[in-house]
Amino acid sequence: MLSFADTGIFIGAFYKEDQRHKEALDLLQKVYPQDPKKIYTSDYILDEFVSYLTGKARNKGRTIDKKDYENIRAGENIIQDSLINLLHVDEVIIGQAKTCYNQYWYMGLDLTDWTTVVLMRKNKIKTLLSFDGGFDRLKDTDDLGEIERIWK
Repeated sequence: MLSFADTGIFIGAFYKEDQRHKEALDLLQKVYPQDPKKIYTSDYILDEFVSYLTGKARNKGRTIDKKDYENIRAGENIIQDSLINLLHVDEVIIGQAKTCYNQYWYMGLDLTDWTTVVLMRKNKIKTLLSFDGGFDRLKDTDDLGEIERIWK
């Protein structure tokens, strides 16, 4: 089973103060050991993940302490260092994502969410690891309903 991991899964797994920390770890541990090369994410998700954790660390003060930096790097390394397949958003993907964003504006998904959907379809990935219930609205469409969100 191919799976795509959304930002919230990584945030939950690597930010111990996150309300879904245990849930995220459990979900990744459930899927990851089966075959890590079957988990995908994107460079946009990596950016959201690093930006979120950096922002949280900065909220504690104007600088980031060494422990926070090491925690961010640990998560980034898992995503980037071939442990999870990292897909890239290029001009074609972003163009298709913008089309979806404009066509399905009422769903409330943001542009990064739509890049996820486009990448999943392009790579024939049907399982999304995500806490974002907004993706469940895809089932209401004829052409995007094959994506199934797993969140626990």
